[in-house]
Amino acid sequence: MHKFFTLNDLDVSGKKVIVRAAFDVPLDSSKNLLDTKRVRDDSRIRDVVPTLSYLIKNNCKIILAAGWVGRPRGEDPELSMAPVALKLQEILKEENVLKHDVLLTPNCLDGSKPRSVYRNKEEVLIDVSKLKEGQIILLENVRYDDEANANDFEFAKFIASLAGNDAIYINEAEAQNHRPEATVSTVPKIIVENGGKAAFGLKMADVIKYMGNLSNVLSEKDRGTFIFFLSGKKIETQVGITSKISVTHSLLNKMKKHDVIVVQGAVTYTFMLAKTYIAAIEGKLKDALHTIGQYNKKQDEEAKRIKKENNPEASALITEMQTKLQKKKATN
Repeated sequence: MHKFFTLNDLDVSGKKVIVRAAFDVPLDSSKNLLDTKRVRDDSRIRDVVPTLSYLIKNNCKIILAAGWVGRPRGEDPELSMAPVALKLQEILKEENVLKHDVLLTPNCLDGSKPRSVYRNKEEVLIDVSKLKEGQIILLENVRYDDEANANDFEFAKFIASLAGNDAIYINEAEAQNHRPEATVSTVPKIIVENGGKAAFGLKMADVIKYMGNLSNVLSEKDRGTFIFFLSGKKIETQVGITSKISVTHSLLNKMKKHDVIVVQGAVTYTFMLAKTYIAAIEGKLKDALHTIGQYNKKQDEEAKRIKKENNPEASALITEMQTKLQKKKATN
């Protein structure tokens, strides 16, 4: 049994719902801001459509915090969510679930300049208050507001207040869920504190089900071909955390003859550089291992010398450090 709520566990009928999605879609800057063709790939939008359809059919008032597109510095009109809102409306219409027009707040669908949510709070509050049952209002690019990325509590409190008490928070932010950002980290906590519920959407529930069980699936005798995509910009964001390389390495042990790893995106450059300079890298690695070996040898010699001097405090400290080092090596 899962230890988290999903959308199917909740009674959402007629409720105000904040859905946190991740509509960081690629945009075609040659197209007009209000042209749906400006969205070059709508996959991330379509992923969330089953959850949105479910909420629409249950007459919810939906506040869609769709995250960000690009990396705007301030109110960059080129990175507005306007074409995303229009594309979402187009898709919902295709799926025959659209009850009302998809709104955007602050509104720039009338051709006005895109503006930030937090610096136009009064307008946003008015727009949300006009929501009809089964209608979606999409919040403008969250990165227009520095407070969002800083996980500012007051910003999170304002976003949560849009839904009020006894509201629902649904997480569908697969691509941005790892970020300690206000609408991901703090808003759901405030919603729950205000008597509401927080849960995963239909897509995220599937992701957790399959990703969390991936190791077992790969161990099945008669499973099909496994294709693993290693992509993005960064191999590792912080030393010591689980990196894409360590995850890939753990999967390699379970992969079979016809399984495939596809390397794409900016991480490809790391592999290309490694392939080009592998001889130099191996040489430097040997030098580094030799240096480490020499250092460890000197450490051992110094430890023996201190113990011979019969210094109980120093000897105890050395023994403690050696024990910790051995445990760390065993863990790695």
